[in-house]
Amino acid sequence: MTTKTVRHIMGYFFLIIGLVHLTRFLLRWDASIAGWSIPLWVSIVITLFAGSCAYESLRKRKEVRYVCTGGCNGVSLKPGMCQSEGCIKKGKALEECRV
Repeated sequence: MTTKTVRHIMGYFFLIIGLVHLTRFLLRWDASIAGWSIPLWVSIVITLFAGSCAYESLRKRKEVRYVCTGGCNGVSLKPGMCQSEGCIKKGKALEECRV
């Protein structure tokens, strides 16, 4: 499985978890584990956490990086040229790599 696939799956997983807890809060559903009643505020915390995880996972799946394939392992978020001393591709354009 590629990193992009994992981010895609995790993003939607966290989105579903967040929506379930938001629904629980809005509809005031009772929840308990082993006889312990879970307060509604816990669902708000989980909604915020899961929502932020979903956002980051789904946002990063479209991220583009530019890499040097000359052996120096240079990485950039912007297109440009390799500037690493001793690299066989110094001065050559970095190649696009979708993460």
